[in-house]
Amino acid sequence: MEVPCDLCLATARSGNCCTFKSKFYYPYFLGYLLVRSYTVAAVAVAMRMPIKWVDNVLSHHNLPGISRKRQGIARKVTMQAVVVLQVALDLVKGTSIPLRRAIELASDLIAVGGSDARVQLSQTISLAVDVDAIGRGVSAKLADAVEVAPRPRRGRPRR
Repeated sequence: MEVPCDLCLATARSGNCCTFKSKFYYPYFLGYLLVRSYTVAAVAVAMRMPIKWVDNVLSHHNLPGISRKRQGIARKVTMQAVVVLQVALDLVKGTSIPLRRAIELASDLIAVGGSDARVQLSQTISLAVDVDAIGRGVSAKLADAVEVAPRPRRGRPRR
């Protein structure tokens, strides 16, 4: 059974899949774009990071696909933002670069997309990442994390 892409709801073999690129392509018969979003808790469980770390990263850095409203409204994180976070986390753990720079590089890599996304760091150094493989891995982790992540409580607590 073929799993649809979380960003465009099309299957990868159909040729209509967006493959995590910055532009959203979706089947014309939908009429409107449904982008699946996740809670901060689900993203933290999928990435195996503390909720506070994920929330701080989302509030301190500009990431594509993060809905920010006003105080008291839970943040929603799209699949594209989760992939950027995962690539940035892998860069930080693997190369010990600062998180701000890792997020910039990850955003550039996601914009390129594909199985061989490259960013030129200097004339002699380039960084290549398999964005599709990371996207598939994150999608599988999120599918499991949605089931076990705590749901945020809304409203006043009972006495």
